[in-house]
Amino acid sequence: MSTPSSEYRAEGSPLLQAGVRCYNAPGQLGLDDEGIPFKDARQQLHAAFLNVEKNLIAAGAKNGWKNVYKCVAYHSPDLSEERLGIYAGLIREFCGANRPSQTSVTVPELWQGAYIEITVEGIIPA
Repeated sequence: MSTPSSEYRAEGSPLLQAGVRCYNAPGQLGLDDEGIPFKDARQQLHAAFLNVEKNLIAAGAKNGWKNVYKCVAYHSPDLSEERLGIYAGLIREFCGANRPSQTSVTVPELWQGAYIEITVEGIIPA
């Protein structure tokens, strides 16, 4: 998916080939069956990652997170080293060798006390 180019000194930069379809999965939260964010950080973050995966697969990106080239994570102000470590571990677990560009933004608050909201952009292979 990403093709680094040493010719243009863009090693590790996500480059998209012309003609691929892109998909945006905005505002993914880690919710329980009743639509409330999990209180446990690990459960909430894992559920948010699963929601992204389900959306991508439903849109035709059969490899889910492995088709993601950009990820923006909105974090609550009480972001801790523990939550950041959980997030980093989930990126490794879900993305495998794929390394999407990433931005983390701390916001004043998220819906119903959520710890994280994830927006991704990915490709849908032809």
